[in-house]
Amino acid sequence: MNRPRQNPQDQRVEQAMPCEDCGYDLRGSMTGSRCPECGAKIRSRSPAAIEGMRIDAIHESGLPQVATSQIGSFVPLAGFLLIPMIGPILTILTAFGPWYRLLALQLRYRNSRLRQFEPSGFGGTMLILAWLESLAALAVVATLLGVIPSSGWAVTTLVYSLTASISVATTCFLIARATTEWGSTIAPKFFYIGSAAALLAGGTAICGRVILLLVTNPESSAIGFTGALILGGVLAAIAILIVRDGIARLDSVLANDLLDTSRTETSDGVVPASLPSTVDPEPLPLEPERPPIRRTD
Repeated sequence: MNRPRQNPQDQRVEQAMPCEDCGYDLRGSMTGSRCPECGAKIRSRSPAAIEGMRIDAIHESGLPQVATSQIGSFVPLAGFLLIPMIGPILTILTAFGPWYRLLALQLRYRNSRLRQFEPSGFGGTMLILAWLESLAALAVVATLLGVIPSSGWAVTTLVYSLTASISVATTCFLIARATTEWGSTIAPKFFYIGSAAALLAGGTAICGRVILLLVTNPESSAIGFTGALILGGVLAAIAILIVRDGIARLDSVLANDLLDTSRTETSDGVVPASLPSTVDPEPLPLEPERPPIRRTD
């Protein structure tokens, strides 16, 4: 006896396939069911379409590089620049983070086709934040190299910590607002937590600096400063993990939108700009028939 043929909509997702609404990895879920993250219906997609979406996300948007560069904000966000002897070394290592992010946004994401689907103001705000954090990192490096007087070390590192805090917090807020527009119920709260963690980490870094300046007892100062560093490190790690996850989700959703638009345009007979045109040109109009010439005797 032949077994009934399985409905393709009820197949298990065997490879990485982001949710079209929130970007959640649906591997292991059943098509036709609901996304565990946001509740959106899981639609079956061909491997070629999924691969095309992945290529668009990686090779065109530059957002994966933006997500990776967020690691560079961890040190100033946690206040680790204030650690004697270690702070200057960490400055050199982490200053490349905002510079790398600026290049990714300026050279890749700015001209990406995914920008037509981005949340309102996302790309422009991210570019401004990258410029501010890059300039703050440049000022710290200039102070370390002696271009700026060493007396400005406290000011430049404080500005760097504040710009990193504002950058990560604002990015999390933008992603939370975007996920709200997508109709997700869990993700917005998640990214609001990341925004709050970034702001608290920046405040903790400031508190650590105040402790060093105002507390005269060396033991009390060391204990308070160490506690501020530990708390700031935990908060900064939470914020960085959340913002990286958010940018990856955003990249997947924008790539899905691009893929769906390309499908719609192709099915409607409109060839997308990224595809070679195969439409034959219109034929030239035929020459009108001439009336017969009559002879007159």
